[in-house]
Amino acid sequence: MTTVSAIIVAAGKGRRMKAEAPKQYLMLDGLPILSRTLLAVDACPEVDDICLVVPESDMAYCRAAVLAPVRLRVPVKMVAGGAQRQESVYNGLRSLAHKDGIVLIHDGVRPFIRPDEILECINAAKLHGA
Repeated sequence: MTTVSAIIVAAGKGRRMKAEAPKQYLMLDGLPILSRTLLAVDACPEVDDICLVVPESDMAYCRAAVLAPVRLRVPVKMVAGGAQRQESVYNGLRSLAHKDGIVLIHDGVRPFIRPDEILECINAAKLHGA
């Protein structure tokens, strides 16, 4: 059985938006956008685990404000992001327990992904090897 891990990258500052908080923490129907993204990825039954990449300084906040209000089916590991997106993705990849299998990488401020879209990506990776 192929393990499917999802890396949710949410280590940005969101400065271009000029909001009071980084956009991943802005509220969307009573929950932070990042919580909504986690719920969306968790809704795909083929996803086995999630790695959440956030700024190191935000880890306690994320545990309390992003993870605590939602009940997720799969375990979530939180890791510190890097100075650039590619460093954040790399940190997420390095933290995965399974060194083989399929890895999905998704932006933390894109909460409207559907389980069927995630499954299409998984099936394409299985078919094409990437």
